[in-house]
Amino acid sequence: MDLDEVADRLYALPPSEFTAARTAEARAAKEAGDVRLSREIAKLRKPTVSAWAVNRLAREHADELAELLDVGERLRAAWEEQDAGRLAELTQRRGDVTARVGRLARQSGDLSAAAGTEVDQTLDAAVVDAGAAEEVRRGRLAKPLHYSGFAPAPITRERP
Repeated sequence: MDLDEVADRLYALPPSEFTAARTAEARAAKEAGDVRLSREIAKLRKPTVSAWAVNRLAREHADELAELLDVGERLRAAWEEQDAGRLAELTQRRGDVTARVGRLARQSGDLSAAAGTEVDQTLDAAVVDAGAAEEVRRGRLAKPLHYSGFAPAPITRERP
């Protein structure tokens, strides 16, 4: 048993089951003689409902989530390359895919309006930020993600 295996199991659970399962996993590690692992398990944070919904996307709708993260990767590349045509196309695609993935998250769990907003913010962060995308892909979020930076300015074409 290692921390990655335990974290994967725990973050797949609904938040209401997390704490008891974490306690049991920490106890099992301690009884097996791995005090360090027991402490690491005990440090894992219980996910919020919105984080849990995104974690479920990573497990139950991995293909759809991968599509969204791919759009994000291509969008970031288009920003760097200053490709106005691709930016316009990918921005439209981003909206479509984000809406579809957000609907899947809402269908997968009983989310309040506030939790739904946090899911959307987390998905937006994953599109804009490569580090956030990797966190979302792993499916072990404990809290929603927020992107607070600025996207590059829109490209304006020079007129002849």
